[in-house]
Amino acid sequence: LWSGFGGSCASNNGGDPIVQFDKINKRWVVMQIQYSGGDYLCIAVSNGDDWSTNFTWNRYAFKASTLTDYPKMGIWTDGYYVTYNAFKGFGTFAGPVICAFNPANY
Repeated sequence: LWSGFGGSCASNNGGDPIVQFDKINKRWVVMQIQYSGGDYLCIAVSNGDDWSTNFTWNRYAFKASTLTDYPKMGIWTDGYYVTYNAFKGFGTFAGPVICAFNPANY
């Protein structure tokens, strides 16, 4: 999924993948973290809903100021909501974080 995207999302697998189906916009949303070479939320949004077809992905790398550990995603009518535990480095808990993304932009 991230091959050919470039940057840290394509070259490092941070794990914690999340796959959700956006029933409103009829598309798939995939997210995973990346923490080697910077802290990122890597998000891909499909342009179709049927896995058996050869749809394409819009891919995004959102730079975070902390490690984005244990991310979770919720899809609602007005946005994609992401929460994660922020860590400064490995081991220093910095608190919970919530982010909202407008699905109309993807």
